[in-house]
Amino acid sequence: MVKKLSEAQLKELTFKRDWCLAVIEGIGKVCPASECNFIVTEFPPIINKTFDKMDMRGMRVLYDDINDIEDALTPSQLIELNRILRERFGQDLTTANNRLGNKADSIIKRGKIRNDEEYYQMKPYVDHLLWTGVAGDEEKAKILDKLLYEYEQRVAAKMEKG
Repeated sequence: MVKKLSEAQLKELTFKRDWCLAVIEGIGKVCPASECNFIVTEFPPIINKTFDKMDMRGMRVLYDDINDIEDALTPSQLIELNRILRERFGQDLTTANNRLGNKADSIIKRGKIRNDEEYYQMKPYVDHLLWTGVAGDEEKAKILDKLLYEYEQRVAAKMEKG
């Protein structure tokens, strides 16, 4: 059964379909076929079927799941996929999947990186902020870089104590 959606909902649904298909297409370009064949062949029909049903909830789930693909890519694959997405949409997986941005904001507010997990999440995020050149990101990157340095110093001091 096809649902009746408002104009705003239809716009969101269309964007998420286009985004998901672009991510899948990009994965096909950056990932060896043997590793990504399942994603590239199986997901587009699911995405299109979800769109045809006007299934907003289903499309949101697909969008979230596909945005989590960045964890499965190598850094070079992610950089290339993000470049493709920025050219087409003006954003990439890192900005669309703003968990890291939210995490960075909470770390900045706290004024301290607490553990290795946060450290290793923020290290590439700082590079991403500097690389994309979005207004305001440079200042955020400087603050995070300072917090990364302070964390490194704390870890080094702890290791010296032994």
